[in-house]
Amino acid sequence: RSYEWPGNVRELENKVQRAVLMADSPFLQPSDLGFEGKVPAPLAPQAPLESGISLKVARDRVERELVGTVLSEQGGNIAKAAEALGVSRPTLYDLMKKHGMGGS
Repeated sequence: RSYEWPGNVRELENKVQRAVLMADSPFLQPSDLGFEGKVPAPLAPQAPLESGISLKVARDRVERELVGTVLSEQGGNIAKAAEALGVSRPTLYDLMKKHGMGGS
């Protein structure tokens, strides 16, 4: 199942580690992560990849889309977007420049 997560990756990692330590059973349940009563998020439609696409091209596409999405979600705030992506601000600027997104 897929659930919306409002925090960043580090927060999710901490939540999962805590749930593993505190769980009553050998398998984590949605309630162990605080998802009780929440409806699973709908799965995002996946665009089919054309055959013959290289791994580098596929990674670049995903990277560009993710950087653009996070920047939009953070209202263009570089510091917040970098934190959400788990990278430094200089790294985010490099990614923006790499993908022609107006980075300096």
